[in-house]
Amino acid sequence: MRILKVAKSMTNLGLRGFTLVFRFLLSFYIAKYLGFEATGIYGLAVGMITFTPALVGWGLNYFTSRDVVGKPPEEAGTLVKSRLLVTTASLALATGLGFIALSATDFHLSAIYALILVLLWLETYALDVHLPLIAQEMPIQANIIIFVRSALWAPFVIAAGILFPAARTIEWVFAGWILSYVPTVIVLLFCLRHWPLRTIARAGIRYDWIRMRLKRSWLIYFSDLCLVGISYADRYIVNFILGLALTG
Repeated sequence: MRILKVAKSMTNLGLRGFTLVFRFLLSFYIAKYLGFEATGIYGLAVGMITFTPALVGWGLNYFTSRDVVGKPPEEAGTLVKSRLLVTTASLALATGLGFIALSATDFHLSAIYALILVLLWLETYALDVHLPLIAQEMPIQANIIIFVRSALWAPFVIAAGILFPAARTIEWVFAGWILSYVPTVIVLLFCLRHWPLRTIARAGIRYDWIRMRLKRSWLIYFSDLCLVGISYADRYIVNFILGLALTG
């Protein structure tokens, strides 16, 4: 039993370690082959992608992770589905308000902004699924999934950029990140193969749970905003004062 626990801990540590290594390599690749301006865009995008789950999360992930502990898959899956409904509505509202605000300017939705927008949605969903998996005592599966969506694609993007100069763009980096969600979904479905997914899909939304938790989540929500905001605010300040190149 002790050996099994050590093996699980080492597996989780290895997955997290390789995730960090691959992401660092990606940052070095962007700086060397794409330039500091692209590095600045990447850094700002990562900051926004990390901040968005906190912005539209309303502090619910804390309660979701706590409430699914020890629950059977059907009940846990229903709670996660209810939480994802709030996420979808919040992302749709935030996206709509953003487009309305930008319509008053001369902003043009170029390919790079469209790619970042897709990543904002995908990464928010991914976090909402990641935390309940850990709460359901599936940490290895959760870390495998985060490794696939956060890092495994990086060596392929780097290799493509080195071998094919046409692929040395920040758009290709974001596109590779988005494409990583294809194997991510496959791995997720494999990890949940024993869950009654059809029963969960037919189950009703727990509106009572949503209302109850939203009433108690505001302190956690503001805490999440502050913690993530403080971590990434410096890059936006540098970009505002000094520009993209120096941000990179």
